[in-house]
Amino acid sequence: MPRQKGTPSKYCSFNTSANASSNTRKSLSSFQSKHLGHISSDLELNEAIELLQNARTSKIKAAQLKQPVEKINVYAKQNGLPGDAIMSLIDVAACGTLPNWICNRLIFSLIPRDKVPVKAVIKAVSWMCFNKASTGTQAHLLRWMVIVQSLVDDQERFHALYGMIFYFLQNETLCPHVCHLLYLLTRKEDVRLFRVKELVGLQIKMDLPLYITGLVSLYRQFSPHLVNMNISRQREYFKVSLADKNLRADIERIQKLTQAQILAGNAAGLNNTMQATLFTFFPQAGADKHIQPKPAKRRKLDKHDVPVPTSKIHTNPIKPADLALKRHQPVVPIEQIKSFKDLISNIDRIEMPEQIASILNSSKLQFVFMLSSDVHTTRFTYWLSNALETCIANSYEETESGRNLLGLLCVFTDFIQEGVPVFESFIGRYMVTWNGVTYRKYILKLLTRLRLYPFDSLYNAILEPLRNVFFNSSVYVKCQLMIMFTDLLRNWAMLEWQRFQWTLNNQQAEADLMEDTQSIPQEGFHTIFKEEISAFRTLSTIKSFVEFVDKLCDLGLNAENDHCLLMDKVLNFFDEVSMLLPRYGLPYVGMPSKLIVFKALLSSAAVNIARMCKIFCNLKESFTILKQNQSRIPGDISNQLDNRGFEHIPTFNKHIVDFCDALWRCRAFNNNEGLYNQKAKVAIENSVKVPHLNSVFSINEHQALVGYAWKFLQESQPEGKQFHPSLINQDHGMDYLDYLKRENLDGIHLFVNLFIKKPKAPTKT
Repeated sequence: MPRQKGTPSKYCSFNTSANASSNTRKSLSSFQSKHLGHISSDLELNEAIELLQNARTSKIKAAQLKQPVEKINVYAKQNGLPGDAIMSLIDVAACGTLPNWICNRLIFSLIPRDKVPVKAVIKAVSWMCFNKASTGTQAHLLRWMVIVQSLVDDQERFHALYGMIFYFLQNETLCPHVCHLLYLLTRKEDVRLFRVKELVGLQIKMDLPLYITGLVSLYRQFSPHLVNMNISRQREYFKVSLADKNLRADIERIQKLTQAQILAGNAAGLNNTMQATLFTFFPQAGADKHIQPKPAKRRKLDKHDVPVPTSKIHTNPIKPADLALKRHQPVVPIEQIKSFKDLISNIDRIEMPEQIASILNSSKLQFVFMLSSDVHTTRFTYWLSNALETCIANSYEETESGRNLLGLLCVFTDFIQEGVPVFESFIGRYMVTWNGVTYRKYILKLLTRLRLYPFDSLYNAILEPLRNVFFNSSVYVKCQLMIMFTDLLRNWAMLEWQRFQWTLNNQQAEADLMEDTQSIPQEGFHTIFKEEISAFRTLSTIKSFVEFVDKLCDLGLNAENDHCLLMDKVLNFFDEVSMLLPRYGLPYVGMPSKLIVFKALLSSAAVNIARMCKIFCNLKESFTILKQNQSRIPGDISNQLDNRGFEHIPTFNKHIVDFCDALWRCRAFNNNEGLYNQKAKVAIENSVKVPHLNSVFSINEHQALVGYAWKFLQESQPEGKQFHPSLINQDHGMDYLDYLKRENLDGIHLFVNLFIKKPKAPTKT
């Protein structure tokens, strides 16, 4: 038998003389006499291994080798084996000259003390290619490689054996273990069409075994466009025997024992590489659920629980300062990125994880995902679609995994500042049966990232179900919905409207085969999920949405008797509407209905009056900008709406007259130019039944402001003087406005100074 390349010479002194058998017997007798007990040192271990190597060319009965084999096994379970001993024992076990029981026993003695040399794995695969050992022994070697896969010291060289290992799929006995090992080694670049065809052919030939299905399912996650077949979902694809579980437990015990020795300072013979290894023991153990025994009487793991990010490469940890120097490495595992500087330096070489869903758990991976190719977005979309259907749609109540999934998705969409198309497709179907309670917090948050759609489609899929929830829920749920509507409008105005315009222009440029440098996306308009869109009137959608929410607010305030909390959220929404043009450049101006304005004026909360005054000030600014920029708006945008808000100007002017008359001129509803005429005055008098209706809504006698007026007079008038809020009409009007501004009612102060020329103290009529 030729000497194997790379085997240490101290283990390879083969005896080829005529007296080989007799010399080996003498060595065996000497070993048995010297080591009546167990092996106690590496030197004695070397003697036992050398004895087995010599037995390969000697005619010694297998029973006589039982003692050294057992002693090696006991020593390995107690202390573990060094790397050179593992390589030598692989030569002995895989050469095919010793009985199978000895070979198998030696393989289950390969318990590494620290790292497994990659040369040992190369030797094992090389011997399998020679086909000297029995099929059972080769299967044992594959099972051992599955267990120690994450402990191999050079993952790149181990992965280079992928093609050779794939060749052994043709052996039906080895196929289950080969699939398991390939499942752990597979990367994106390993998925090729010829391999997919080979696996599909084996599936048909072997009647769809689970282990091949598991490998095909992993291929489909990496390249869905290559695997277009339906795959049944299974909890476990690979069966693990009790012997494999015991061997894995022995390896973990030895590794932890050695780690404890390092921490205690009693490991002088261990180098720095081994220490780094032990502190990252079995980095993929948590991710490989197929080879871990299930804990008894514990919650079953959901198959759509979001995993922790784990790269396929597990190289030795290196210092962050040296990371940028490793340019020869084709990819960098995410575990080695320790700072933002590392992330920027290696952004084009970071390896995406084997489980694409783990990007939801890592902000570093989310940075990489934003710059990744369409392949990764396709993988993520495929996973998320299945996860939503399984965890949300198929569950009739909230689950922990569902909350975890939607919570991480909320954080992810906020990070990328963009909605996820697959979620939008899912929620359009889910909202039809949604009860308004299950996952409400997460669903409302995710709805704020919706993209722009034609209003009819948006209404049927999203707004109509939300309207039903609005009218069948408490006032607090109504407030949550109003917050969602406000955030959705802000997202459309700030991001989605301009992103839609850029995407549409870019599509048209590509269709016309034009190379226009100005069509390059500007900062803030980058989109991760690239999909073709059809042109529609986006401004019309926004206008119809504002009108839809306005009607909901009217009916909601009536149903809840003008609840102060709901009124606050309604005014928040219309404050956002009033600033669409000045704040975001959206060429549209909307107004609240006259019922909402009227309720704010008659409100018992001063903050509601002040905020409505502030909204009118915002609207004046918006109308001014709209008129000034009317000729500068591009034609394709100006044609989307007939008026873009100009039709609201007459109503706006009447509201201003009413507020000025009521708050400052003390002649509420007496002006025929206002929106509320004499008929409204009579109705209000019959309702409130108070005299002097003209002054009852002024800033000093209004039910919401009279307390502020009384406190102002207490501070400004001499002690002991009797006073009444009507005193403010004489000399202290502007001082009172300044006082209201200090009390955070600056909307009234701004309104009076903006709409009344040279304001004097309010005069009572």
